[in-house]
Amino acid sequence: MTLTGQVVLLIVLNFAVVCDENGFCESPQYLEQGKRGIVKCQLPKSFYGVLWYNTSDYLNNDPIAYVKGATEIGGTGYESNKYSISSNGSLIITKVSLQDDRNFTAIVLDAPRDEYSPNNIHVIVTVKPYQTQPHIDGCDRDEQFCFKMVNGSSQLSCSVTDARPAVDLNWYLKNFSGDHLLSSRKNVTFENYLYTTIAKTVYTPNINGNVVYVCKSFSALLLMKNEYSVVLIRNVLKTFEGVKPKTVFTEQFSSIEFPCTEESALYLFWKKTGPGNRSEDILHIVSIDNSSFTKVHSHNYHVTDQRSLRINEVDVQDEGLYTCTFGNGTVEIVKNFNLQVYVMPDPEYPIVEGCHDVGYCSLTVPKTGELKCSLIGIRPKVKLRWETVNDDQRIAINFSIVSHKVDENGRNYDIHLTSHFRIQESFTGWISIRCKAMDIDDSPFDRPLSRDVYLSLLKGPSQEGESNGAVTTKEETKNDENDYTWLIIVCAILLFVATTVVILYAVERGCPHNRAVEEENIALMDPEHPTEDKIRTFKDELKTKYSNTWEQVCPLPYDKAISYPINKIFIEGEIEHLEQVVDEKFGKFYIWRKLDSHNDFLKELWQRQIQIVLEGEPGFGKTTLGYQFAFDWAKKSEQSPLKDIDIYILLRLRYLKDVSSIPSAIKRFLLPVNSSLTVQDVKSILYYSSSVVIFLDGFNRFSYDKDSQLFFMKDILTNNINSRCQVILTTKPFCIPDEYVNDMNRMRLTGFGEESWRRYLRKSVVDDDSVEEERIMKILHDNQLLRYLCQVPLFFVLFAHITKKHGNFTGDFSTVSAFFQTVIDRFHEKISSDINVNEHSALSSVCFYGLLKEEKGLIWKKGEICRTLSQPLYNEYLRVGLIVEKEFCRHRVRSEQRSSGSVIYETKVRFFHDVFCEWYAAKKLAKIFKTASQKECKQYFEKINPLDHQYVYRFACASDSEAASKIIKHMQGMKDGEKFAILCILEQSGDFKNVDETIENICSSPVIITNYDNLFLQRSTVQVLQYASDKNINIECVWLAKTNSTFDDDKASLEMNSGICLPKLASLRQLAVHDPNRKISKEDVLGFLKYVCLCDSLKDLRFQACLLPFLQREDLDSMRNIIDEKPIDVQWEIPVHERHWYKLDIQSGKWLHNGNAMSKEKYDQVVHSFGVSFRTGHGRNASAENPDEGASSSV
Repeated sequence: MTLTGQVVLLIVLNFAVVCDENGFCESPQYLEQGKRGIVKCQLPKSFYGVLWYNTSDYLNNDPIAYVKGATEIGGTGYESNKYSISSNGSLIITKVSLQDDRNFTAIVLDAPRDEYSPNNIHVIVTVKPYQTQPHIDGCDRDEQFCFKMVNGSSQLSCSVTDARPAVDLNWYLKNFSGDHLLSSRKNVTFENYLYTTIAKTVYTPNINGNVVYVCKSFSALLLMKNEYSVVLIRNVLKTFEGVKPKTVFTEQFSSIEFPCTEESALYLFWKKTGPGNRSEDILHIVSIDNSSFTKVHSHNYHVTDQRSLRINEVDVQDEGLYTCTFGNGTVEIVKNFNLQVYVMPDPEYPIVEGCHDVGYCSLTVPKTGELKCSLIGIRPKVKLRWETVNDDQRIAINFSIVSHKVDENGRNYDIHLTSHFRIQESFTGWISIRCKAMDIDDSPFDRPLSRDVYLSLLKGPSQEGESNGAVTTKEETKNDENDYTWLIIVCAILLFVATTVVILYAVERGCPHNRAVEEENIALMDPEHPTEDKIRTFKDELKTKYSNTWEQVCPLPYDKAISYPINKIFIEGEIEHLEQVVDEKFGKFYIWRKLDSHNDFLKELWQRQIQIVLEGEPGFGKTTLGYQFAFDWAKKSEQSPLKDIDIYILLRLRYLKDVSSIPSAIKRFLLPVNSSLTVQDVKSILYYSSSVVIFLDGFNRFSYDKDSQLFFMKDILTNNINSRCQVILTTKPFCIPDEYVNDMNRMRLTGFGEESWRRYLRKSVVDDDSVEEERIMKILHDNQLLRYLCQVPLFFVLFAHITKKHGNFTGDFSTVSAFFQTVIDRFHEKISSDINVNEHSALSSVCFYGLLKEEKGLIWKKGEICRTLSQPLYNEYLRVGLIVEKEFCRHRVRSEQRSSGSVIYETKVRFFHDVFCEWYAAKKLAKIFKTASQKECKQYFEKINPLDHQYVYRFACASDSEAASKIIKHMQGMKDGEKFAILCILEQSGDFKNVDETIENICSSPVIITNYDNLFLQRSTVQVLQYASDKNINIECVWLAKTNSTFDDDKASLEMNSGICLPKLASLRQLAVHDPNRKISKEDVLGFLKYVCLCDSLKDLRFQACLLPFLQREDLDSMRNIIDEKPIDVQWEIPVHERHWYKLDIQSGKWLHNGNAMSKEKYDQVVHSFGVSFRTGHGRNASAENPDEGASSSV
């Protein structure tokens, strides 16, 4: 458009206003090169048009973009797509270039006026340099922090390259009082429209040691992510020869922590000096303002939040001098730690030639001869010597060293001492001597390494003349003269040991007995009352420990981005309480009663004042519930009864193998390493607390021996604890010893159902997205096996999050192994491509031999696993969450000579869940069984009980068909093992072609599910029946014996007293209910009829040995529309007198015998004939004598 055209346009519009009181264009404006840019103007709300020019000379140039009215838009730049105009009139530059660094003019068309004035905006194009912070010469370009070693004056250079506009740089010296500007020489160069700035200064050695310099940039445009860079300058000429190192011994494969400094230090660095004065920098830290910069040079070390140096799994190569240097820019402090690794000998005492490995030793010797003793596999080197135990016998015998030899044993040493002895001619009787390791400076061994030997003289001619050096032994025999002496010694030792045990027991006991009784007997034994500060510290440290677990719960361990606080992921599954009912007419019996909430069983805890055993299969959420309770207690959740509890303790029993009391366990596993509280403090706090709840998780993983020294567990099992201290003990079913279980208050978790699935999805997965919820539920409903597995909360959580994250949970889910293979594949996908995830042998061996161990914990020392796996493989398994580390303080170093303040750590490793352990163990098991004979396999069955570890055998069957044939053959020979054998066949995924035929044979006769079956057996049977129904194999009869089954409307299935559900079976022909001495209600009868109607082929329902209700027609009216459409034969056998069979007339609701209806009078006679042995059974119940009779543990 020409100048004339512009004037005409303005006259025609009759107004032109530029940035009056209704609009404003700021100048200058900054736009970044290569980005979309907007030249902003705040125009009047009712502007009619705007013209934009890329020059101040708008009269002699056409507009690059303009808009008028609602439709007309154009301009030279608009047509080339370089410029456009936003809805508010601002100029849009599609891609900013250096040519846009110029003046722009905007003319706004608004009210009807004939004058106008230009609005000039100066646009400055900025260019960000490639670097993200000022670059200090000698440091990497991507580093904001580095260090430099200097031995004198040195020039420092800092630069910012290729920026626009130019950046100003300055050097500063940093110390505790702030930043101090240094003299700098600056140089700015301009090339290709870009600026490079260089600032140089000179470092002069500081008499105080090391210094921190900061190079800062100054620009209002924030061209770089970081405005400054930091360099720590280390003066290598500065030495600290006067700093005496502190020797610290730590045991091989344990962990050690060296304390160094407070957090206020400006800088800190660690270095190690090894053999030959080889120096190794470990890390450097500098704190600037509120930021901390760390440069780690070796990943074998870790720095704690308190800046202490941590070494995990210490080995011999870690020995050396560790130096920590820290300062504030004015004062500098150095600490030296001389790390020495020690290894206990094996055995942990000297071996004396002629003595057995254990027990006391007695040798019969001549007057002269040689004695030999050795220490095997010890570190560091020690010296051995012989000495008398009693000083008054020192003159009776002389020793002289024949040889003292040290042999290398790998990285350890074997010490061998040979000594000549001579007993005085005049001496008779016996001499007590000792071979011991001589004390070394800062000895690492917490007990003497010694072995006592009792010498008695040979009688007869052998005492005369020179000895040939041989020593004749005669163990545990004495002459008559010494019999009484030894008896006195042994009795004294036994008395001392017994007294010591009693004292330690009294000191270390946690949750003491009823305090009133104690005060009556020994009032002075009460612990000192704790201070309020100690109580507050104790609670705060507990809450901190718990919060580390509940704050970030990862449902998918390999995806740390998906994490929730525990209250956002916890969903209550079903929970039941075993109640004892006493009825005047029907006697005493037990029933499992469903609770509305987990809080109900906490209320039960307070009311009954008795410990609770919480049972649940693996994966049912026992541990998760414990941490939810911890959250409720710490946060004082309004809905939880725990809000009023003084102290809540949560301990994992699998780690308490060598802990003798609850206070000791709390100190070791729950309180921080640097806690000021002692075990005695913990004991007194528990003793004086108004209420204490102790949640002990995993009794089934606790190696309990009633004859062991773990007194606290026996007290808990017998409820012999303080009345203010109440315990929740979790376990797999049937693991509590029989002598205790009947006196306990029992609860059980029964898993997830449809309602729990949907609540979890809405709360933690789909965020109330109903479409996504139905998609996931459809996948679940379309696969019966998947639906069965997802009754286990752990499996459902994995399924739900994998399906959400990956879009689908695809695969052949015809077997449990196929399901779990899909889960494992998701983990392996996250492992580094450098690792061969198909090579399971190393991890499989770890898992397999873990199952063979007698200990139940399925935990390993980190050193044990690392010696089997390669370090990269271990790190990957740890990173993706297949294995989990737990670290705790094993013991503090007690000797002042041994690194006061240092701590010995131990790292334990377990699997994310035990089922994962069984998956990998199955690979090794299958490999062994593939070539082993049936007889050789038997020893493994004895050590790995199929009823305790069902999955390892099922997974093994899926892994190898030859191994499967041996497993199946063994199962078929087991009591009740036929159904398990079928499941193992099903895991073969088609390798066995006669699966259907075998199942047909089983289903051709009654399939019995009884209360005497354990949970696993019941589940196995149900799964076989489900398979038969899916394959349309006829199921002649299912006999439910003493299962006290009821119909669950929500699950559309029969639920047994075990919590196992029998789903609808399309091919089932007859259902028999055999419940001796059970009284079945009208509601339960209607429930059975509903189940019959669900099963297509089921028309025959029989009840035996139980008491059914007297029915009327109206009792069946609620189901009339269903039962009238399907012929149902309902028969009832009354086991009294002549065992009459009665048939239910569906139309009248009457019980008929030979066509005659049972009268109410006749029914009352039947009830009387049954007598008081009946017990009401509405709901799930169990026998009065033992609610678990015939059951055993299962997975």
